[in-house]
Amino acid sequence: MVSGSQVGGSTLTSFGVLVNTTLGASRIQNSNCYDVIFTSDSGGTTKIPWEVEECTQSSGAIVAWAGLSSLPASSNTNFYVSYDNSSITTAQNTGSAQACNVWDASYARVFHLGNGSAMSVNDSTCNAGNLANSGLTAGSGQIDGGAVGNGSSYASGADTGLPSGSTARTIEIWFDISSFSASHSLLQFGTPSVSHEMQEIAVTSGSIDWYGWSDDFGASHSFSPGVWYYFAGTYNGTSTATIYINNSTLGTHTQSWNTTLNGTLYVGKDTYGGSSALLGAEDEVRISKVQRSTGYLTAQWNQMQTGSTFLTVGSEY
Repeated sequence: MVSGSQVGGSTLTSFGVLVNTTLGASRIQNSNCYDVIFTSDSGGTTKIPWEVEECTQSSGAIVAWAGLSSLPASSNTNFYVSYDNSSITTAQNTGSAQACNVWDASYARVFHLGNGSAMSVNDSTCNAGNLANSGLTAGSGQIDGGAVGNGSSYASGADTGLPSGSTARTIEIWFDISSFSASHSLLQFGTPSVSHEMQEIAVTSGSIDWYGWSDDFGASHSFSPGVWYYFAGTYNGTSTATIYINNSTLGTHTQSWNTTLNGTLYVGKDTYGGSSALLGAEDEVRISKVQRSTGYLTAQWNQMQTGSTFLTVGSEY
């Protein structure tokens, strides 16, 4: 059950709900967890989209994302998971329930970045904007696993379909810097060296910076090494950018970005690399082609923060 009081004040649509729970030892019958099925009804017949990030048959531990078409703030929302069916031997989240449909069409990229033991730089949206890994390793993340950078490692891939021109956008990143030796780049796309045409998120011990090249937005904040933080930045496509850290607004700034894509998206460094590459970890890197509402970002923070009570898992029946 999703708590309506934590949704963010107004009804959200096409929202991916984090399910991080243990169904119980010997309760999952298929070694690929194909018998774990998410539905909107208690009878287990009306499937909703779901993506399994990690599932362990022996313990029943699962980390998954369930796509709910509507999430009201005025009431709680129930959905259901069924399992323990040995006759199911193939994946059931197909067609309209396929994993990429958890993420609405406004998402350009969603990267979960692995499960802690195995790295993944695959895109979870239907855009299939997968990256190539250049030295990032698997490690602990905020949600499941994260991508660990050593100060020179990164991932990169095509920037096709990312926000360009003066269009609206939202960037979300969980990050944990292990040592603040410099300004550490978390993500970059667009064209550097040309005013207004680049997009980069970088962090120092005392600030979070959203660079546009000669059109930059820096917000002061004290960051500690070894601590996970949630960054969200929104741009309305005309004039105003807003930066949030851990669901608190650090300020707004007048911007006039006109991003020109140059072919490459970097995660964990910028075009120049060097000392600005990631030294620490990232998790749940997301880029949207719309300005997400404050309520939407509040719901994301509420469900992904440590000790979250956004979702309550009921009793088995």
